[in-house]
Amino acid sequence: MCIRDRCNTLGKESACRELAKIALEDKEDVIRGGAVDELNDQTVLAKIAEWDRSSEVREKATRKLTDQALLSKIVLHDESNDVCEAAVQNPSLVDQALLANIAIVDSNEQISRTAVTRLTDQGLLANVAEKARDAEVGRDAVKKLTDQTSLARIATDNVDFKIRFAATRSLTDYPLLLKVAAGTSDETIRLTATVKLTDQLALAKVALDSHDAEVRR
Repeated sequence: MCIRDRCNTLGKESACRELAKIALEDKEDVIRGGAVDELNDQTVLAKIAEWDRSSEVREKATRKLTDQALLSKIVLHDESNDVCEAAVQNPSLVDQALLANIAIVDSNEQISRTAVTRLTDQGLLANVAEKARDAEVGRDAVKKLTDQTSLARIATDNVDFKIRFAATRSLTDYPLLLKVAAGTSDETIRLTATVKLTDQLALAKVALDSHDAEVRR
C-alpha cells in the first residue's frame, strides 16, 4: 500500500500525524522522501530539511519550505550542494542581499549562477559582476544589467576580459559608448564600442533619411 493510500484510510487529522511520523521516522530514505512529497506541514518540513540524514530527502523538504530565515540558514550551512541549490531556487527566498552574497562568495559555480537568476536589484547585480570569483557568474550578472552607468564602468574597469566584453556589448547609451571607446586601452573593447557607435549612427541616418523622404512627399 502506498503512503497516500495508507493515510487515506485514516481520518484527516490522523492521516496528517501518520504522514508526519513516516516522514520523520521511517528507516528507508525512499519512504521518508515519498512522505515528504505528500507533506505540507511547515513545522515537520523544517525539521526534515535541517536534520534528515539523506540529502535527497532534505532537498525535497527544502523545496517545499516557505520560511525565508530557514532557507537562508540551509544555504549557508548544509553540506550538500543539491540542498543548497534547492534553497536558492525556492521562491520564498527573496532576500536580494543574501542572494548577491551567495553569487559572489559561494565556492560552487552552479549555486552562484542560480543565485544570479534570482537577482533583480540592479545595484547588487553590478556588484556581483564586479566581485564574482568566477567569470561565468560575472557574465550572467552583466546579462541582467540594464543600468548603463554600471555597464560602462564594468566595461572599462573590470579585470576580466569576458566580463568587460559582455558589458560593452550590453551598452546602448551613446555618450557612454563614446567614453568607453575613448577610455579603454583594450583594442577589442574599443573596437566593440566603436562598432556599436557606428551602428547607432547608421540607424540614426536611416531614420533621418526616412523622415526626409516623408517630408519630401
